[in-house]
Amino acid sequence: MPAQAPAAAAGEPPAHPRVLWHVPGKWGCYQELPLHKGVLWAAGDTLTAHDVQTGKELHRATLEGSWYYPVLSGGLVFARHQDGSLHVFTLDLSRELWSMPLAQSWHTGCAHGDMYFTASGNEVVAITGGKEHWKVDLGARVDMRPATDGVNVYAGTADGRVVGIGLQTGEIAWEYENGAEFGTTSPVVDGGTLFMSDRGVKNVRKAHLNAFDAQSGRLLWSTEFGATGFSLPYPHGDRVWAGFGVTVASFDRKTGVLDWENRIVTGRNPFGQPGMTGSAIVFGNLDGNLYVHDAATRALRWRFEVGTDKQAQVAGWAMHDGVLIVTSTRGVLGIGETPGAPPVEPGFVLRLEEQAQETGR
Repeated sequence: MPAQAPAAAAGEPPAHPRVLWHVPGKWGCYQELPLHKGVLWAAGDTLTAHDVQTGKELHRATLEGSWYYPVLSGGLVFARHQDGSLHVFTLDLSRELWSMPLAQSWHTGCAHGDMYFTASGNEVVAITGGKEHWKVDLGARVDMRPATDGVNVYAGTADGRVVGIGLQTGEIAWEYENGAEFGTTSPVVDGGTLFMSDRGVKNVRKAHLNAFDAQSGRLLWSTEFGATGFSLPYPHGDRVWAGFGVTVASFDRKTGVLDWENRIVTGRNPFGQPGMTGSAIVFGNLDGNLYVHDAATRALRWRFEVGTDKQAQVAGWAMHDGVLIVTSTRGVLGIGETPGAPPVEPGFVLRLEEQAQETGR
């Protein structure tokens, strides 16, 4: 499967939440979570697979970590080691199929079938079977995870260049330049549209979210959002959700118009995959909280506090088989419904520390 936009989340988040399980460790994931048929793959001091309902460890790689950035594709698990190298395992982690040395990176790669694409300095590299398939030098730093739709691979550079690269050929299919800095936030491609934020042009203009026709590279729209940091864009229906500054808001998918009037004002740096699931808007925040808001009213239903210190951060989330999975610097957690309990009062705070005391975890 191509690594596209975060999958549209299905199901309502818990109305009366409780922590079902907790796998401790520092594991942040700001992209789509590696989930498949009730199993979650987690990276940290070890590379493991867990049952979504119970958190029970199902599989473990024998090679010691630390591990980063697991990606699922084509029945394979791609994961980066602490030394930067790329390793590929079977789904049950029992067999390593191949590995390849790579430079260390803050960003993961994306995959399509058995091909893996990643940035390395000024280059975008395609790898398959443990060998380099192609490599393209874009002439400036590529500080992001590339995106692919199975046709092209997409990336932007620090000097304002955006390219679509033929997935099989490595040839540049199209390019666009606007002089802005592209980096830190990774692109997302969904339904034929590439969404990529830039960090603006110094002393000229502020940062923008840009939408391109993925096949031609034609710029569809470009909208200022008033901050530099920007979450992974989250297309859902006719909207594109994102977090920036102290705001979570949506853009009109066709026109790029920012719905500023109905924005959610929250803690600084809501970068943890803002998006929709059921009738709720959910997002993680670098302030150590996961927030669940009502989509119709934008009011806060409840939040989950993993910690109050500066090191506590919530990276991302996903709904899978009725469980709200949360990734954070305190570990990976499963949040579920409290059987028989009424919905919590608006503004309810679920705290990891209190849950740990109550459950003995």
